[in-house]
Amino acid sequence: GRARAPLRRSRAERDARKLNPVGFFVKPLNIDELTAVVLNALGKSQQTLADQLPPPPSLAERLSALRRDLGCLAVYLGHRDGRVIARAGDLVSLDVEGMLRYMEVAFSASLKVCSMLGGLVSQNLHYFDGDEFDVYMCNVGRFYMLVMLFDGEKGATAIGPVVRYGRQCADDLMTELAGMAAAAAIPLERMVAPAPAPEQMPAAT
Repeated sequence: GRARAPLRRSRAERDARKLNPVGFFVKPLNIDELTAVVLNALGKSQQTLADQLPPPPSLAERLSALRRDLGCLAVYLGHRDGRVIARAGDLVSLDVEGMLRYMEVAFSASLKVCSMLGGLVSQNLHYFDGDEFDVYMCNVGRFYMLVMLFDGEKGATAIGPVVRYGRQCADDLMTELAGMAAAAAIPLERMVAPAPAPEQMPAAT
């Protein structure tokens, strides 16, 4: 019956640990923990090439596709430390990295609230209302954020497309980043490289 399931799992874990494995994981898997154990087993340094990895074309292409779908001014993939990893479109008049550092406060708090509510995989969405610009932000795992920048007159009406296309894009980016981390044998949170210099792009129509 159901009451015996934890006992069976406990016995299975004890039996498995007798074999002295390099790691033991219970579903759902934590990709970051798995990557760290694999690195340790291979004798790899967690600092290996992390900051030298350029954003691959697939990330930029995915952001560009989202920008077209939403008709927004720009889309950014940011790290929780405030750095921009990849972008589609840009506004040189806006301090995006400064904004990301403030948004990280809401980002981290939302992950904690999600955990308190029993959430295993956070799919939080934030909306920041401004006069000149409006911004949506959703998490891409525990270390990255997808930021969608709209004209101030349009952002409030974009919630439907953002939920539909933005969340799917965040899931796609998470899969891509996890694959990159595994291929490079580094922890997921270390998949950080400065984005290319800002390039002025016209707003999507």
